[in-house]
Amino acid sequence: MLAAALLGEDAGRAWGIWRRDAGRTASPNAGHPMSAMAGALGVELVKVGHYRLGAGGRPPAPEDIRRAVQVMRAAVALCVALLVLLPSAKK
Repeated sequence: MLAAALLGEDAGRAWGIWRRDAGRTASPNAGHPMSAMAGALGVELVKVGHYRLGAGGRPPAPEDIRRAVQVMRAAVALCVALLVLLPSAKK
């Protein structure tokens, strides 16, 4: 969500959709990033007969792949920065 906010995506909607939809997938882990990303991008992700994440959002478009990859890269960069900075804070 922080990565989404830094890139100008909708972090507030990501938070809301994550809180509402994270537990709707069969996997206890998959729903968390999927629902947050659906909210950040404003899309609805559906696996017919299984889950609907981000209900009310628009259908995903090809451009959303690029946006999702940018958010993911920013999230990884933030995690790496934390891993580098946290050990330094203990010194």
